[in-house]
Amino acid sequence: MKRNWTLGEIEDLRIMIEVEGLSHREAAEALGRTKQSVCHKARIYKFKTSYFMDKRKKIELRNLVENSTIDKNTICKRLKITKRSLNYRMELMYKTCNLTNIRNKGLFKNNGKKWSQEEDDFIYKNYYKIGRLKTAKALGRTLGALKKRMFDNIDKKLLEKGFYTKGWNFKERTRIWKESRDL
Repeated sequence: MKRNWTLGEIEDLRIMIEVEGLSHREAAEALGRTKQSVCHKARIYKFKTSYFMDKRKKIELRNLVENSTIDKNTICKRLKITKRSLNYRMELMYKTCNLTNIRNKGLFKNNGKKWSQEEDDFIYKNYYKIGRLKTAKALGRTLGALKKRMFDNIDKKLLEKGFYTKGWNFKERTRIWKESRDL
């Protein structure tokens, strides 16, 4: 059976939506109404929904966006919001709603970290001995950064001095390759 809205309920709804920043679903639960009914009244009376997020909601959203690899649909299900609402909140917080851009922007990773001489020496000694993955983990770097550093800078030192790895001498192998190429 339909109940008519009283002026007190409408005023409570306005306070819940505009002042407290509750969602329509939360306001519907508090008033004992359906979500559709609350949405309809809010639209008729033009209550502006406040997109104010308290610290708890911001932290929860930040953890799901930055520190995980889940997609937008899963984030929406966990936060119980629509995809459009998620995009709006991401626009407010990050100035973009693209998850890939947010995660790769360098806001949450230490991309600007400079390479030290100690790290270069560590790579020089351990890259071929313990492997690429263990070296990257020991330095706290990504595999791509380590590979780029290795073959852009350190590889020149290794070619000059030569080194031994997995049963063959790199310098001798290079010399043999050059000789066979000249033939």
